[in-house]
Amino acid sequence: VSVLDRLDRSLMFAPCPGNSKLFEFAESTNLLVQICIDDTKNNGPVYWMGYGKDGRGSLTVKSNENFEFWNGGTYYSLERRGKGENSYIIIGNSEGDFRAEAILYYYYPCLGEEECLEW
Repeated sequence: VSVLDRLDRSLMFAPCPGNSKLFEFAESTNLLVQICIDDTKNNGPVYWMGYGKDGRGSLTVKSNENFEFWNGGTYYSLERRGKGENSYIIIGNSEGDFRAEAILYYYYPCLGEEECLEW
């Protein structure tokens, strides 16, 4: 777990869409995930960008609702816990079948002085 400013930007698999900026970055065994946001006041769209580390491709999903990402019947989420412990990348469907992958590396935004401290 580290502050986003410490992320080696060469790890990003694609630039953020439009005028959005990287807000969170996570890596699990099989996936890289970038969350990009137009502004931190929640007035603009948020983007889920997922990349399969096995080379099967990438996906970008745009949302305007509280980091709830749906692409057709498939749900995507970063489930974050305090200090980054037991955090997961969740992929599921509308029937309630979900798969979770533990996050190996998580980079979070520095929005205030206290949040900029390393855990």
